[in-house]
Amino acid sequence: LQVERQAAHVERRAGSVDLENLVIRVPGARPGSPRVAVVAHSDSAPGAPGASDDGAGVACAVGIARALVAEQPEHDVLVVITDGEELGLLGAELFMAQHPLAKGLRAVVNMDARGAAGPAFVFETGPQTAWLADLLARRVDAPRTSSLMGVVYGAMPNGTDFTVFLRAGISGFNIAFIGDMAAYHRELDTVERQSPASRASSSARARSAS
Repeated sequence: LQVERQAAHVERRAGSVDLENLVIRVPGARPGSPRVAVVAHSDSAPGAPGASDDGAGVACAVGIARALVAEQPEHDVLVVITDGEELGLLGAELFMAQHPLAKGLRAVVNMDARGAAGPAFVFETGPQTAWLADLLARRVDAPRTSSLMGVVYGAMPNGTDFTVFLRAGISGFNIAFIGDMAAYHRELDTVERQSPASRASSSARARSAS
């Protein structure tokens, strides 16, 4: 697959930042503007190795791209690995503001983590997701979500890359595992501590949605 590097230098009050998103287009049987994007971020919180947040999401995104190449999707699918999420969703904002393929998106599946274990939950959705919920129910053996998660998350001050797509009116799912929160944004977020079952669970949901 061709990998496009979307680079930018961003000036902020806290200092300048060099960003580099990776954008991969998986061709479908009916070529056209991609309608679905699978998103994860490559950066980690300061001092944290980032194996789960969001190395697991990046690993899942690469695995999904590989699976889609083997089983060609009907429509083109984008895989977007953003940079600068922990600094304020900078890579997602760069993609939406400057990349020409952002305008045609209908849905986004964002993969993140707030821990290092546990099942993957759909904890936030976009507008008009009934059609996406039907797809998830048909394709995933045991989807996990709760309307309460959206209420709780909505009361929190933080956001994810999915927040940027929501602002643009794009629907989709925000997926994360939240077990073992002691590892979140800390030096404990290592590959050795991460649960392989959590990574597989997240990948299965994102692939089905895409």
